[in-house]
Amino acid sequence: MRIAIGGIGHETNSFCPGVTPLEKFLDGGEMPPALEGAALVPTLATLNFGASGFIRAMPTAHFVPLAWGQGGAGAPVADAAFEWFATRMTARLRDARPVDAVYLDLHGAMMTESLADAEGELLRRIRPVVGPDVPIVASMDYHGNLTVAMLEQLDALSSYRTYPHVDRHDAGARVARMLEEIMRRGRPTAKRIARGPFLIPLPFENTDRDPSRSLVRHVESGPPGVLSFEYVPGFAASDFPEAGPSVFAIGYDQDRVDAAVTTLHGHLVAAEDAFAEPILDADQALAEAATIRLQGARGPVILADTQDNPGGGGTGNTTGLLRAMLSAGVRKAALAILYDPRAAQVAHAAGVGAEIEIALGGQDGPVGSAPLHGRFTVMALSDGGFTATGRTVGGRRIALGLTAVLRIAGIDVIVASIAMQPYDIMVFRHLGLEPTGYDLLALKSTVHFRADFAPLAAAVLLVKSPGRHLVDLPDHPFTALRPGIRLGPGGPAFVARGDRSPL
Repeated sequence: MRIAIGGIGHETNSFCPGVTPLEKFLDGGEMPPALEGAALVPTLATLNFGASGFIRAMPTAHFVPLAWGQGGAGAPVADAAFEWFATRMTARLRDARPVDAVYLDLHGAMMTESLADAEGELLRRIRPVVGPDVPIVASMDYHGNLTVAMLEQLDALSSYRTYPHVDRHDAGARVARMLEEIMRRGRPTAKRIARGPFLIPLPFENTDRDPSRSLVRHVESGPPGVLSFEYVPGFAASDFPEAGPSVFAIGYDQDRVDAAVTTLHGHLVAAEDAFAEPILDADQALAEAATIRLQGARGPVILADTQDNPGGGGTGNTTGLLRAMLSAGVRKAALAILYDPRAAQVAHAAGVGAEIEIALGGQDGPVGSAPLHGRFTVMALSDGGFTATGRTVGGRRIALGLTAVLRIAGIDVIVASIAMQPYDIMVFRHLGLEPTGYDLLALKSTVHFRADFAPLAAAVLLVKSPGRHLVDLPDHPFTALRPGIRLGPGGPAFVARGDRSPL
């Protein structure tokens, strides 16, 4: 088969200021630089994205490379960046015709300055290029907000089923098997989507615990005769009508598709109250951590600074939790990763062992976060380059730019020039630090850190400090959600401006 392959991924937090520029896709850092042309397929084949699993599962296919890029998470994508990818994809696809199929590696929660459903728009542009008979298939992120436009254009779709995402490649491989069935049977005609009545904050989407774990297991257990069948919890910080959890199916028998979606949607609705999980403020979390240590626990206590997670649109440079740690007098503690290129540059200029007086972090954070003025000792330096080894992004080459370990009052702060959540243990070890040597680890992450760090920890506590990735969804100034959807499990219903009657 001749299969055109490409993709674009971005997890858009509508409440982050500014835009995500094209350079975020082109330059790389946490993600590989954008790919097009001859390098696309061999490079992706060695990594752990959905496209990687798709390529490895289709060893006899002839791939036609389009364009592929990942922009991480944050503010809406610049229209010019979206057009850069869309134009290249459609032009290369037009030149490569005929193709037998198109595969796209998508996120599912991408918005631009002017497009609420960027992936739906991309698919609308691709469909007329290949015509009505060529299958278009895709994999997507577990946090995707599936739209009607996406489902209308796609013939098969599979999402990640784990959070932490340790199965990206599996999603791509499933799509490859679906495409093989489509080539035997033709394009499927039966589709259905059902949406949950509430938004789910990211910390509650963890598939290591119920109810997310049970919902995913239901997907994996069947049903027979349905080509695509998935539950996706969505990304709640995308402010548009189709945001939130959904259940969908694609197949050849409408009755089976309808039955599958109806059953799983019933499980989702019934599980609403079970999604809630305690979130502590910084002082509460530090007190709980101290109690756990006094009880003789082995391993560090992890504080997940979830609201400043760059993987959800946080800046990665707020100082609220660090200030609380200093006030509590904790020792043998570390915090990672604090994004501050200027501080990293000053540390490198001073050298290991030097003392520097700086205002750390807080420059770009939301209300409640300010720079922390203090005197720090430079403990370690690196160029920020390392190969990840863990379950989430193992094998990926990471480039954090100038990176330093700055110690203040017994706390080691890993400071980097690129914002990234610490979802791989090599964030510490490439600097000569051993995570198990600390009593307390403060990690600017929501769930992804669990794959590498939770097995080492005495306990994990979710912490609510200042940040742009809000856990309490009613605190977001939503304007464009569908009326009546609840802002979190058991939360208040969204009411559009000008409508005084709650639905």
